[in-house]
Amino acid sequence: MNKRFAYCLRALALLLPICCALPLSAQTIVTNFSGAPTAGCAPLTVNFTDLTTAPHTTWAWDFENDGTFDAFVANPTFVYTTPGVYTVRLFVSD
Repeated sequence: MNKRFAYCLRALALLLPICCALPLSAQTIVTNFSGAPTAGCAPLTVNFTDLTTAPHTTWAWDFENDGTFDAFVANPTFVYTTPGVYTVRLFVSD
């Protein structure tokens, strides 16, 4: 699942979810997660929480949508140092 989070220096931004199903192995697991806060001044520390309901044992988070996994735990924290709008992706597998 992808979600957009906006971080800016002067104004608050809204959470803009973009949903998708990620096929993993023979079963499809639809991921879900939250992040808080969803807006603020840089540097901004964001706490992410995996809300996926299907059974799974591995996590891969891409906090900047650059194709590089940044964390491999269920509920990571990430610091955004540059203002902008970021798409966050979570991949899980069983």
